[in-house]
Amino acid sequence: MGYRQLLTLLLLWLPLQLRAEPVHLTTLEWPPYTSQYLPDGGLTGHIVKRAFAEAGLEVQFDFYPWQRAMLLASDPAQHYSGYFPKYLADDLDKRWHISTSVGSSVLGMAQQAGPLIHWRRLEDLASYRIGVVAGYINTREFDALMTSKRLNTFAVGGDHLNLRKLQRNRLDLAVIDRDVFY
Repeated sequence: MGYRQLLTLLLLWLPLQLRAEPVHLTTLEWPPYTSQYLPDGGLTGHIVKRAFAEAGLEVQFDFYPWQRAMLLASDPAQHYSGYFPKYLADDLDKRWHISTSVGSSVLGMAQQAGPLIHWRRLEDLASYRIGVVAGYINTREFDALMTSKRLNTFAVGGDHLNLRKLQRNRLDLAVIDRDVFY
């Protein structure tokens, strides 16, 4: 049902002249959800393609680093009609027509095997080196603590870089989606 709602919203704001030509969307490399190296562009890409196909439309994806994907999609001089996956942010909600989610993800913390880091509140992690991905929104609470410098975070360009830093003991934890981690 989520992909039908996505299609309905997209069709409401797509200019009529674009309907005869492929719809162009930006996205990012975020396997297994989105990837140019996976069939149909990943799990979420498959859902988006299926939704457009049901309406008789072709959709094409261009893959960029996340911040660039959103920037290009919001530039009226570009040929993009939008981006996916949906991203929860107050400022983005005001700039976009946002569909209901066509999937979900579970965010967690990765760490090296060995003794677990025990914590109950995010503030308990203040003394640890935590990897994040630049431009990603985590949770409101985490991002507020990160912005206020109450968490010791280090931003990189992708989840794979944080995992490498974990392997080399350059981080204690890395914020990552469960399925992306696997």
